[in-house]
Amino acid sequence: MERTPLQICALGFMTAALVVITLSFSYIFGIDILSRIIPGVPEPPQLLPPSFYYSHPRLLISDLVLPLFYLFGLLCIILKSLTDVLAQKYQYGLRPEFGLIEISLIVTAFALLILADHMQPAGDINGYLISISWVLCLLAIGTVIISFSYKYFIDK
Repeated sequence: MERTPLQICALGFMTAALVVITLSFSYIFGIDILSRIIPGVPEPPQLLPPSFYYSHPRLLISDLVLPLFYLFGLLCIILKSLTDVLAQKYQYGLRPEFGLIEISLIVTAFALLILADHMQPAGDINGYLISISWVLCLLAIGTVIISFSYKYFIDK
């Protein structure tokens, strides 16, 4: 099966989203990769010892369970879109590649917002992450517009 340039572009966006998700959630869980790659990023906060979570179960939910829930949800959304692309399953008459690009942009923006929420205040980095998330959301809206225009004007 020959890959079209649109499929290659969609797979590139998906790969970028998976890299951002991996780096963001590794930072949230205390793995120090991101602060070694990007200067100015503070070291991740270390998780509390397990004995502390026994006496404060709400902290266990907010520190570990919710980020894991977000991580698995984001990965499932991307993999579902990937199966639609590989099966060439059209949603609402739109090409599945556009759907994968849109979802990858939104998932990347969401991962950056979660990272900005969990990162300790460090200069302008939190503001930059939020700004990048807004730009990615606007690009996703632009991709929706392009996919509908492709459906009605080009793909006749």
